[in-house]
Amino acid sequence: MGRCRAILEEIDDTEATLGADAHAPAGRVRVHTPVSFGLHCLSPYLPAFAAQYPQVSVDLTLSEQAPEVVEGIYDIVVLGAREGFDSGITARKLFSCEVVLCATPAFVERYGSPKRPPELADYPLIDVSHEVARGPWQLTGPDGSWDVRPLRQGQITSNNAELLYRLAMRDAGIAPLPEYIVGADLQAGRLIRILPQWKLQTLDFFAALPSRRFLPLKVRVFLEFLRQTLKDSLPALR
Repeated sequence: MGRCRAILEEIDDTEATLGADAHAPAGRVRVHTPVSFGLHCLSPYLPAFAAQYPQVSVDLTLSEQAPEVVEGIYDIVVLGAREGFDSGITARKLFSCEVVLCATPAFVERYGSPKRPPELADYPLIDVSHEVARGPWQLTGPDGSWDVRPLRQGQITSNNAELLYRLAMRDAGIAPLPEYIVGADLQAGRLIRILPQWKLQTLDFFAALPSRRFLPLKVRVFLEFLRQTLKDSLPALR
């Protein structure tokens, strides 16, 4: 992705052109997303897109390994980043969400809950093994910032957030998970936020494109669908 130019745009900026095409959108849209994003943010709503645009087919690839956007294999690549991109790509921001530490009520009943970041060392942890998503655990809260990287001795690690989520739901430990996965569970009480006064990470999600000079109508309508779906289904996210 280092060969691309840094262009970060809000996704709303070009959607006004959707009505400019006289023909109905048609053809195949090739989309690549992280596994958990595809499962939680796309799969429930793809039937509605298919019904609205019957001439557009969606080829959806789910993987934690992001492809080279500039190679043009995909029309849209959804990427998550903690602090923007190390090197620029042509991209449009979709939304931001926090990564939070959480565990089940049964886990908290059995082990208790840490009151300060250093106490995490005394609890079973489930951690992210993917180096890009991993980063430092820099918790910021009432007492300043804590770099708890030395405490990351998770007994179970994985590069797949969906697997971490399922393990957490089975009382396996404290896990760092994005709000778009656990928001409903936190609201329903199926999960409890750990160290709620401490902020862990913010993930920014972008729709990365191989080119900004011309977007086929089929790609533009899917981008608009994606933007509207996220707006409607994730109202708490920015």
